[in-house]
Amino acid sequence: MYKFKRAFIVGFASVILFMVSGCGGAKIELSFEKESYEVTVGKELELMPTVKNADEKDYALKFSSEDEDIATYVDGVVKGVGAGQVKVRVELEDNEKIFAEAIIKVVEAKKFTVTFDTAGGSEIDPVEVVEGEKLTRPSDPTKAGHEFAGWFKDAATTEAFDFDTPITAAITLYAKWAIKVYTVAFETNGGSAIDPVEVAEGEKLTRPSDPTKAGHEFAGWFKDAAMTEAFDFDTPITAAITLYAKWEIIVYTVAFESNGGSAIDPVSVNHGAKVEEPETPIREGFEFTGWFIDEDLTDPFDFENAVASDLTLYAGWEKKSYTVSFNTAGASGIDSQTVVHGEKATEPDEPTKAGYSFVGWFKDPARTEEFDFNAEITADTVLFAKWELVEVSARLVTNGGFIDELTLTFAPKDSATPYEQELGFFNDGYNATNAEKSIFLYEGDHPIFGGDGEGVEPAWWGYKIALTQIAPNAFIVENHIGNEKDVPQGVYDYILVGLWRPNLYPGFSFVMGLAVGDVLVIEGVDFAGEGGPVEATIKKYGPTAVDNYFAFTIAPETELPEPTKRGFTFVGWYDNPAFSGEPVAKISKDTSATAFYAKWEEADRLTVTFDTGDETVVIHPVFRFPGDTLKRPIDPVREGFEFVGWFSDADGAVPFDFDSEIDADITLYAKWEETAAEE
Repeated sequence: MYKFKRAFIVGFASVILFMVSGCGGAKIELSFEKESYEVTVGKELELMPTVKNADEKDYALKFSSEDEDIATYVDGVVKGVGAGQVKVRVELEDNEKIFAEAIIKVVEAKKFTVTFDTAGGSEIDPVEVVEGEKLTRPSDPTKAGHEFAGWFKDAATTEAFDFDTPITAAITLYAKWAIKVYTVAFETNGGSAIDPVEVAEGEKLTRPSDPTKAGHEFAGWFKDAAMTEAFDFDTPITAAITLYAKWEIIVYTVAFESNGGSAIDPVSVNHGAKVEEPETPIREGFEFTGWFIDEDLTDPFDFENAVASDLTLYAGWEKKSYTVSFNTAGASGIDSQTVVHGEKATEPDEPTKAGYSFVGWFKDPARTEEFDFNAEITADTVLFAKWELVEVSARLVTNGGFIDELTLTFAPKDSATPYEQELGFFNDGYNATNAEKSIFLYEGDHPIFGGDGEGVEPAWWGYKIALTQIAPNAFIVENHIGNEKDVPQGVYDYILVGLWRPNLYPGFSFVMGLAVGDVLVIEGVDFAGEGGPVEATIKKYGPTAVDNYFAFTIAPETELPEPTKRGFTFVGWYDNPAFSGEPVAKISKDTSATAFYAKWEEADRLTVTFDTGDETVVIHPVFRFPGDTLKRPIDPVREGFEFVGWFSDADGAVPFDFDSEIDADITLYAKWEETAAEE
């Protein structure tokens, strides 16, 4: 037994045996059983030589054909290509002298004609079929009034032809036909049933008895489900059809007697349908109570009931009553009144309101149209008390600002319960070790916040909250600075810092959870003292949980004072915390608000730059706002020099006054004196 694989060689193909040793010296003989073989065009013939190999040596065979337009010889298989005769050869791959040859005769395939007798049906052309092949079934013929029943081998159409039978001779196939009978069905569309009938092709349909349907009249039979084309019973039947019964529904009239209300037109309603409830009629001074079947209004009509006859419905009514209520705008309450349609409201006693004089009752919230108590009430009514300001105490909510001439009222409300958090360090102690157990509070211009945007600032890796001081130990959360690399040193009053550590201290979550507007009261810190560890507590309140305002008496023509807030520009006072509407600068007699809210915009910052004269000695810039003074920084240190002080000019002629107010960007220059070298 041998194994081989194909190798492609120009002009012929070869089979290569997997070889362990060569075939040099081996005696191998090749031969065919016959001198010639016959094959049909398009067919294949397996033709492997007989091999004598006494030494059982490995070998490889090459196969070839003298004319591949007649036959090919590949891998021991001959395939007929065109009619003719050709010699094929097989030889040892490494010894062409050992070979075998045979003559191949390629002949055309034999074909037979199949004829179709359609017996009066549409014609089908004869076809030729190669001997031994199967006949391809043709398309079915057609014949008016008949249905095709198949192909048969005999003219009497008793033996059906099997298309899986190989063709071995010329034959004629005969079509068989069956006369058509059609079913006519009747769709009565909800009427009484009518059985279907069968009609031979070309015959006429006998009209059945008319069906019946409750609430309807029969209108005839139609050819389509949409009932647009009537069926003619004189028409011959040529296909299975369905006829559709058309019905005309009985229509009733429903009339509406509105009994003094607005007119309602009558409507037509099909038998068995529901009448749609009409729009509610209108009768001035009355409330509609529904539709009734009887004139005495004792039997309400149910619009879910199907209509089965003409009918009249009657409107029911009740006289309306209205509520007159009184909006006193903060004064003592006045009970509302119930008034029957067309009657008058009773004028109540005048309300009172401290600091105001009562003007009267008005119909609109803007108090522009005065109400007349002699007018008839025809709808629910709200009356609005109008007041003129005499003198009253108001609250000025500055949102972190100050008013020099007034005293701040600041205290948590009695009902407020703060969230308490430990504070561990003030102005010092910021490091990773301390961060595992506490949070830190620093003044906003502390050097720890100096930086150049590249991470130089020592506190860049902490989460920072900006605070505005509103009282000696009270602060408003102004902003989330977060993990910014540089906090603008000197912009904010104080900075609260928390540092994330794997051993997470609860204070970090406290810092992250603060919201802008929260109020912090810090107890246990000496804000004028030295920095370091503290045993302090932060009490957090929501914005509305504390009283935080300046009391101020207002009267007509009173001008509201202008507050100040470091780092911000005052925009104006508003009578609502959302700052909607126009700002209020002067009080009028029509002013009703007793609380006013300061709106702010961030002010432009002033930059103070420190020039030490030595690029290795760095003091980062700080920020100030117009009117601020500058906190003296820690004296810089320069090797070989003694620091003299800060000067306004580069020549060191004008010392800088740290008590002076800053109103522009400035640069301060360090002045040095060289120290004598030690001998």
